[in-house]
Amino acid sequence: MRTKVSETIESLNQFQFNMLCEDGKAVKNSITYQMVGVLIGAFVFGQISDMFGRKRVRKIRVHQKFTSFFQVLIIVLLGISIFSLLTANVGNFVQFLMTRIAVGFFTGGLSAVQGVFLIENIPKRHRMWVNTIVTWSPNYIFFPLIAYLCYTWRKLSLFTSGISLLACILLAFTFESPRWMIQKGRISEARNAIAKIRKINGDTNEVDAAHIEEILADEEKMYANKHKSSGKKYTFYHIVCTKTYLIWTLTLCYGVISASLINYGLLFNIETLSGSLFWNSSLYGIVRWSTNCFVGSSDYFIPKFGRKTLHLVAVVFIVVAVITISILYTIGGQNDYNLYIRYITIAVTAIASQLSLTKMMTCSELFPTAIRNVAISAVSICSRAGVALSPQLFYLADIKLILPYIVVATLCMIDLVVFQLNVPETKNKTLENHLPPKSERLFYRRKKNKSADHIALTSTSNYTS
Repeated sequence: MRTKVSETIESLNQFQFNMLCEDGKAVKNSITYQMVGVLIGAFVFGQISDMFGRKRVRKIRVHQKFTSFFQVLIIVLLGISIFSLLTANVGNFVQFLMTRIAVGFFTGGLSAVQGVFLIENIPKRHRMWVNTIVTWSPNYIFFPLIAYLCYTWRKLSLFTSGISLLACILLAFTFESPRWMIQKGRISEARNAIAKIRKINGDTNEVDAAHIEEILADEEKMYANKHKSSGKKYTFYHIVCTKTYLIWTLTLCYGVISASLINYGLLFNIETLSGSLFWNSSLYGIVRWSTNCFVGSSDYFIPKFGRKTLHLVAVVFIVVAVITISILYTIGGQNDYNLYIRYITIAVTAIASQLSLTKMMTCSELFPTAIRNVAISAVSICSRAGVALSPQLFYLADIKLILPYIVVATLCMIDLVVFQLNVPETKNKTLENHLPPKSERLFYRRKKNKSADHIALTSTSNYTS
C-alpha cells in the first residue's frame, strides 16, 4: 500500500511537468489563478441565473435571428465535465493551468447557483440539516480514496468529468424553483411545477391546493401591477440599495472572505502536516462531516440553536485553537507536539467551513427572492476572492512562523463583532419575495432630496428677483 501511495503522489506532483522542488511556490500560485476563474464564474452565472432561471429552459432572442437556451445548472455541469476531460489529456503545465481555470470558472457558477436552487426548494425547518449533511464534506472523506484508486491525476480528471455528466442527467428530473418562477411572473409554470411536485409527494389535500391557488392568484395580481410593461431585471446594485442591505452585504462579504482565507489557507497547507496527505484529507472530511451532522441535528432539534449561535461557537473555537498552535510554535514544540498541531489544524479547518456555511445560509434567508441569487453570487465572489488569496497566507511564515495564525485570530475576532452586531437571526425566517419600496432606497431618496433642493432654490431665486 505504501508503494502505491508513493507512486500516486509521484504521478500527482509537479515533476511530471519538469518542475522541481524550487518551483513549489509557482504551483501554489497556480491555485490562485484557478480560484480567480471560480470568482469570475460566480459573478457571471449568478447574474444570469437570476435573469433566466437555474434549471428551466428559457428561449431568448439574439439579434432577432437566433435563439439561445439558458440552462445554467446544466451548462456549468457540462462545462466542468468537458474541461475536466480536456485536463486529462494536457501535455504541459500551461495547458493544465488553462483547463483548470476553465473548470474553476464553471465550478464558480455551480457554487453560486446550486445553493440558492436548493434553499428555495426546501422547507424552512429542513434548510440547515440538508445543507450540512448533504454537502461538500463527504467528498473530502471519499475523494482521497477515489484518488488512490484512480492511481493517476489524469484518471481522476476523467472520473470528475463522468460524475459531472451524471449530475446533468439527474438534474433533468428536477423542477425549477416555483418561488423563483412566481417572482418572475411565470405563474402558470409555477402552478404546473407545484402540481407535479404535490403529485410525486402524494399530496391530495384539496384544502392545501385551494390555499396554494389563492396565493398564486394574489402573486399574479401583484406582479401585473408592478410589471405592466416588462419584467424588472435586478443587478448587484439592488443588494446595496438600502442602508440595511448595504450593511448586510458588507458584513457577509467580509465574513466569507475571512472564512475562506482561513479554511483554504490551512487546507492548501495540509501537506506540511505530519502524516499522509491522503489520510489527513480523509480525516479532515470525517471531522468536517461529523461537525456538519452535529450542527444539522442541533439546528433541527434545538430551537434556540440559530445561525448566530453557531457563528459564535465556531469563531471562539478557532481563536482558541490557533492561539494554542501559536504557543506551541513559540516554545519550539513543532517537533515534539507535531501530532497535536496536526489534529488541531485539521479541526480548525473543518470548523472554519461552518463560518462559510453560516454566511451562505444567512444570505439566502435575508435577501428577497428577487435578488437572492445576485446576493449569493456577490457573497460567492468574495468567498472565492478569499480562496484565491489563501495560498499566500502561509507565505507569512517566511517572516515569522506564527504570523499566519495571528492573522487568522485577528480576522476571526473582527468577523465575530461585525456579524453579531449587524446581522439578525434568520433561523425559521419566512423567505421574503419582494424588495423594499423605492422610497426606502438610498439613491432614490438622494435623488428625491436633490430635486426638492433644486425646487426650493429655484423658488427662492424667483422670489428674490
